[in-house]
Amino acid sequence: MNTIINVGLAVSDGTTIAPAQVRAALEALGVTVLVREVRQSVTEPTYIASLERPLTPVEADWLSTVLRREAVAQKVDGVGELYGPGAAQWRPFNPEFFLDV
Repeated sequence: MNTIINVGLAVSDGTTIAPAQVRAALEALGVTVLVREVRQSVTEPTYIASLERPLTPVEADWLSTVLRREAVAQKVDGVGELYGPGAAQWRPFNPEFFLDV
């Protein structure tokens, strides 16, 4: 399965998340990051990663919460979804804002 996630690195309180924090959180979930990079999206620096497997909805929600994000985006085999405590306000998934590796 082709799995890519996007995690914005700017937090609403004015702080930022280090890319190493995102990778550590993914590793805590037992997920291997195959390819990663940080690029500027329209609004913020974004951690983009290709994963060995998709995150489950529970894992993706946890990732969003532990990284203090309203939502994270995941695309699996071309189908995107948003996860996290604020995902409902950002839905539907908009592929125009998603960055691929």
